[in-house]
Parts: sequence; C-alpha cells; structure tokens
Amino acid sequence: MRKLVILLAACLGVLAACNKTPEPVNIVGEWQLSGYKTKAITIGSEKVDVYVKFTSDNAFEMYQMLGNGRYRKFTGTYSLSADNLLTGKYSGGSAWAASYDVSLEGSKLMLTQHPDASEVHTFSSTTIPDSVKENIY
Repeated sequence: MRKLVILLAACLGVLAACNKTPEPVNIVGEWQLSGYKTKAITIGSEKVDVYVKFTSDNAFEMYQMLGNGRYRKFTGTYSLSADNLLTGKYSGGSAWAASYDVSLEGSKLMLTQHPDASEVHTFSSTTIPDSVKENIY
C-alpha cells in the first residue's frame, strides 16, 4: 500500500510539472542589443546599435543606428502574453515584422523570433545614454 501511495504521489508530481504554465517575464526597463544570431547565410556587414525601453504601460521607445551616424527613434505599443509571446505595433499603426518568444537569463533579455526561431536577439540591461536620445533624426 505504501508503494502505491509513493507511486501515486510521484505521478501527480510529474503531471503537475507538465501542466505548469511559464512564469511571466518582466521586460520593463532599458536594454541594449548585445548579441544577434540568425539562420540566414549572410546578415551583411553594417554596424547595428539598438536600444529599447519597455514601460509598464505597454509603450516602447527604440533607438536604432545602422552604420555610422544618427539614431532613428521608433515608438509604439507592445503586448506580452501569459506564455511570454511579445508582439507590437509602431505608432503609425504598422505591426512589427515578427513576434518573439521572450526569456530572461540574469540581466540578459532573449527575444527569439516566433515561431521558427530564425533569429535570436540578446539584449543587456542598461540605461539609454542621453547622447543616444539627443542624436536622433
């Protein structure tokens, strides 16, 4: 009888682990792109520098510089589902080109393109420098 109780408890534990929903990730804060992986054969040689700020009211600001020069500022809104799927829209109403599975590893925010994982963007927690915010076009 004792073995049956232990077996039943073990089965219930495994079942509970299988049904556990993912822990929501808190992406609120300021981040800088620190890594990029792609399944594409080439991604070009142009330097890319990106900062993004996610706010608690589901707004975002993104500063992106391609090559050398000034940053371009993008704003809009984002949504993060209970299963950590990130989607967004720019202020002009256009949806982001992709959605992302989100995970947090220490101070690293990982955005993996959904559903094919063809790109992984790694962001490091930071403060967006005033020099970036002032160098926009």
